[in-house]
Formats: sequence, C-alpha cells, structure tokens
Amino acid sequence: LAAAMAYVDTPDPAGPEDRGQGELPGRTASVDAIAVLAGESDLEHIMRRQTAVLLGGARGLRPIFRELTFSIVELEARLSARDRVDATGQANADPFLFRHLARRLDARMLDAARGHLGEGTPLDMLGAAMPTHLNLTVGGVLSTGFARFVAARSDASHVAGGHRPGVEISMIEACVDGAAFMRARAAVAAAGMAFVLDGVSHLAMMQTRPAAMAPDLLKLDWSPRMADLARADREALAAAVAAFGAERIVLHRAETEASLRWGLAHGIRRFQGRHVDAMLGAARILECKLSGGCSLGQCIGRETAVALPHRAGCGNLALLEAGPAGRPVPMPA
Repeated sequence: LAAAMAYVDTPDPAGPEDRGQGELPGRTASVDAIAVLAGESDLEHIMRRQTAVLLGGARGLRPIFRELTFSIVELEARLSARDRVDATGQANADPFLFRHLARRLDARMLDAARGHLGEGTPLDMLGAAMPTHLNLTVGGVLSTGFARFVAARSDASHVAGGHRPGVEISMIEACVDGAAFMRARAAVAAAGMAFVLDGVSHLAMMQTRPAAMAPDLLKLDWSPRMADLARADREALAAAVAAFGAERIVLHRAETEASLRWGLAHGIRRFQGRHVDAMLGAARILECKLSGGCSLGQCIGRETAVALPHRAGCGNLALLEAGPAGRPVPMPA
C-alpha cells in the first residue's frame, strides 16, 4: 500500500505539452458533449438496429431478434464535425465514463420506444416482425421512463399484440450494485420482458457464474483469442458454455466466419455481428425480385438504419423488415 501511495503522489515528469496536443481519450467533457448532442439530434438518425439469427437446422438462417442501440460512432462523428476536433473513441475509452453516457441516453431510448408504439415505424416494437431488445443500464430499468414505457406497451399490446421484447444489461453494469441489479432484474420480469446478460467476455464466462443472474439469454463476446487458448483454458471455456447451456448463448460480435465455426463447434446456434449482417443481406438480395440495382453494402446499411432517408432506395421494405425466409445455408467447415 505504501508503494502504491508513493506512486500516486509522485509528480508526473511529463507536462501537458509532452503528452501531445488534443484531448486525452475518455475525458468527461467529451462524454458530456456527446450526451448533449444526442439530446439535440434527430433521434432516428443516431440509432441503429442489428439482427441476431438462429443458424442451422431445416430453416438454415432465421432472424430471432433485433437489438436497438445508439450509434456512438455517428455521435462521435457529429461531435468531431461540430467542434472541429477528433472525438473518435472518446465514448468508449473509459468503461465507467461510458456507463455515465449510457445512463444519460437511456431516457431518450425509452421515450423513443414509447412514442413509436403502434406507429408502424422501424422503432415500433408492437408491429415489428421479430422481438426488439433495448440496451439499458440498471438505472434506466429502475427509472420512471421505463415504468412509463412498460405501462404504454401493456395498454397498446392488448389491442395490437406484438412480440415479447427484451432488455439487455451489460455484465459490468450488473456487477456494480448487486442489490440494484436484482431490483432491475425483477422489474424486467414483472414487465414480461426477456432479460439478456450482455457483454460477457470469455474470461468472465470461465471465472464467474453468470447463471446466478438468471438471464434468459447470455451474449458471449467473440474474441479471436478464443480460438487460440491453451488446452486447459479451452477445456474450461467449453465446460462453462456447456454448464450454462449453449442453447441460451448468443455469440456476439461475430465478425468473421471463424467466429461462426467456433460457436457451432461448441453447440452455439445464435449469432450476432457484422458477418451475420452480411449473411442476412446476401440472403435478402437472393430472395428480392427488386435487388438488381442494389449492392450488398446498401442492403446491409438500409436494414440497420432507423431513419427513413437512410433506407431510401429499397423497393421492398417488407422484406427488409421481416428478414429473408429461412433457408438452408452452407455451414462453416
């Protein structure tokens, strides 16, 4: 302890001018500026959707839910353009500052979800072709905004029906205050919504017991390191996946075919990530009779977008919303 305190008390020999010009990553001022910008921006233009799929079986590729999030990249780009500074990476540079930002974005997310119920827009959780998941903090779930959303959805669903939505809470967020998390977990269950434990690394999977948090689904973050673990760690991770139940795991950030191969080898059939986006886009293009002038990138971008201008050019919005019909697809070897 004495050595640690001595290190903290030692003056930094490098002055501000020696650290380089510009703002250090993750400064509170930038995070606050991003939150303010989000409050001023047209909501639909800074939100994105990503679809998760069930892979394998007779239907091959089947969309199972969409996650609704704010595009931090878009917000940072807007901040850079407005203030003429490079804000890239500011929001995610510090996980605790990111939690601070996420709490401030929760209110806008919940207001948007409530305001679009039954409106027939890409944000309409009642008319959606598949369940929608909201990415929230524990504080967001315990807020009056969440209570208002639940009440509005309950009233509207008696008339319009709709899928069972979900709430995704990151593991780091859930571990900060165990008592608050348990209240939030109970609120999600009382609302009739699925609880998804998000942001679970392979190290956390091996060293903790995520099943104790009673998630309906768990999102295991893919890392290329998972394919190159030492034998003991490989066995420990495989055992952890099997113990939790591979059928309740979504392999998140599945950006490559290697991630799908690893997941399938461990019994995982649910995937979400850019490689999945590309697979869905290719399947839509094959199925769509109006796709002659569309590129794969355009189809992917239109599906993830929420704002109508970013979806312009699609002549088959019904297919864009519903996703391709399940069909056999080549499985990674």
